[in-house]
Amino acid sequence: MDTKEIADLLLLFRALEDKPVQLAILLRFFGSAGAALSSISDLAAPGVNKKIIRRLQQQISSRRIRDDLQRKVDADLGWLQDKDNHLLILDTPDYPDLLAEICDPPVLVFCRGDLEAIRALKIAIVGSRNPTPAGTRHAEEFARVFASVGIAVTSGLALGIDSAGHRGALAADGITIAVLGTGCDVIYPMRHGHLARRICEKGLLVSEFPLGTRAYPVNFPRRNRIVTGLSLGTLVVEAQEKSGSLISARLAMEQGREVFAVPGSISSKQSRGCHQLIREGVVLSENAEQVLQELGAIARFQLTAQEQRTGNSLSQAKKRILNHLGAEPIVVDRLCRTLGVEVSVLLAQLVELEIDGYIVSEAGGYSLV
Repeated sequence: MDTKEIADLLLLFRALEDKPVQLAILLRFFGSAGAALSSISDLAAPGVNKKIIRRLQQQISSRRIRDDLQRKVDADLGWLQDKDNHLLILDTPDYPDLLAEICDPPVLVFCRGDLEAIRALKIAIVGSRNPTPAGTRHAEEFARVFASVGIAVTSGLALGIDSAGHRGALAADGITIAVLGTGCDVIYPMRHGHLARRICEKGLLVSEFPLGTRAYPVNFPRRNRIVTGLSLGTLVVEAQEKSGSLISARLAMEQGREVFAVPGSISSKQSRGCHQLIREGVVLSENAEQVLQELGAIARFQLTAQEQRTGNSLSQAKKRILNHLGAEPIVVDRLCRTLGVEVSVLLAQLVELEIDGYIVSEAGGYSLV
């Protein structure tokens, strides 16, 4: 897409920043932002509210308002000059396939960091902003295993479980994506400024909101649909009843994605939301391996395709593991002693081999397929 069309798109986006659905309808009807703007005097599109059209006409025809919009567009274009800043546009090749599948995908997605992260297989981790120490530990442990096998962890940069998920992925030197309820240049909460900078080094900050947008409460439910929409599945780690995390779980279900819940103490309010989800039929998940097994065929397809694109082959360490496995299951402790490796390292390699379809876990151990 050329610079003129991007500028026109940003102008429409700025004019209709509080009406994203109307923006999407306009673009679908006219085919481009330039075509919509060139027809502004007699603008009409099925499905677009007439009041919205009149407002848009007034904004574009008023020199004062249009100049103000243009200043914002110029600032957006200036922001995009930074090599770490990116703009994903619906119906273009770089736009994430899974996000495009939801019922209301954002037309524009602002990103800061390594854009390669958006192409990774992703799983969302969500939960309480006030977790128990056990909940924090569980979120970090799950995220660490996911990241160690090349799966990116998606979350919302919030306090509690969100930040624990991000930290766990970073601890494994993996990829994590933070979906913001603010503009991509505004970090909330402010105390997560350092965490956001670490995420940008290998992952991404992502937002559908215009640059400069502050943390308004209404933004966060909208943000949640992108957290789940980017991901193959959503793991809920501690959530109270009627919490935002349960809203995320519902969104994931509506989007046709897998939902997983970590059980907790029956005496903890923070576990009631997860127990409610489990009663309703979501996957009870006691460890990361169970989540990866449930994702199974989808994850295997995604990772096999990625391997074919990159030309990756099995490492010598994985070949050693396969050489020590046979038709009968061998427990992890025995493999550790035989191979002389740490449990955490071996477990990550076993999970990746299982996702790739080389081995299967059964009877407390692993065997060849």
